[in-house]
Amino acid sequence: MKHTVKKTFALTLAAALTTAALAVPVAASAAVPAVHPSAVASVSETAYETALLLDPRFTHFSRISSGLDINSLGRADCTGSYTIYKTYSYDSTLTMTLQRKEDSGWIDVMEWTKDYTDTGTKVLNKGYYVTRGTYRLVTVAQIFDDDGTVLETISCDSPIKEY
Repeated sequence: MKHTVKKTFALTLAAALTTAALAVPVAASAAVPAVHPSAVASVSETAYETALLLDPRFTHFSRISSGLDINSLGRADCTGSYTIYKTYSYDSTLTMTLQRKEDSGWIDVMEWTKDYTDTGTKVLNKGYYVTRGTYRLVTVAQIFDDDGTVLETISCDSPIKEY
């Protein structure tokens, strides 16, 4: 009997620890804006855009994308988008930040923010003339409850572009 109790306890403890190690948070934390690679169900990347289809661990967002194209005159065409599941109708915000690579890291060149309401796909397109250098576009989406509390934050970086 004593051996069976110890064995049962050991198996139960092992199962609990395994479950805890494999547990996945239901929603993304507002303090961690980047999408963890394990949360991405699929990635679609072209020379212009990175699109992330998110797995069900994200409660409100199903997709985010960030696109950057720089033409021969130095015009950076920036596009950010995200999709909110149809079951939610909270306020949301899309922020795009155009960044240039410097020796010390990435610095912000230009930022655009737009607020939205309701569900579905939200898209923001902006243009900006840049100087020679290496650029990327960081797109961040946030969704808020009725009190203005951030429920979820996700982000996506575009492919890096040279001009």
